[in-house]
Amino acid sequence: GTVELDALRLEPLPPGDSMLREGDFDNGVLSGWTRFGPEACASTAQAAFDGAGGAACANGGMQHLSIPVAAGRAYRLQYAWRVDSGLLYERLGIGTSNTDFEGAGLVSAQTDGWQQRDRRVVIPADFATDARLVFRATGDARIDRVRLIPD
Repeated sequence: GTVELDALRLEPLPPGDSMLREGDFDNGVLSGWTRFGPEACASTAQAAFDGAGGAACANGGMQHLSIPVAAGRAYRLQYAWRVDSGLLYERLGIGTSNTDFEGAGLVSAQTDGWQQRDRRVVIPADFATDARLVFRATGDARIDRVRLIPD
């Protein structure tokens, strides 16, 4: 088939705009996130770091698939988390949800209140498609204000 484009402009996101949908979980649903596990994750007011909601994960997880990142570009992964029991795993994967592409994913045991993460990542120069962010809890964990922004 044929595709015709007229006056198409591609512009980078302004600094501070997240590559992820619904990372603050304030609307009461996990739009843009795929849940998995026996109890998975849910958006609740009780899980909020700030704002109207946060993601509560109990023996399950959630992942944001098809993140529109660019090869060779640097980003900052930022979020707040709290672990009440068990462990919380964070992975930024390319083509898989099982490993972190930099080997720098977070593994956190029980925390004393909320913690904040600010991780700088550089997407490999040969990246083509299928970046994903995964959070998995083996107990009770809270996640909020998740952003992936150009650095």
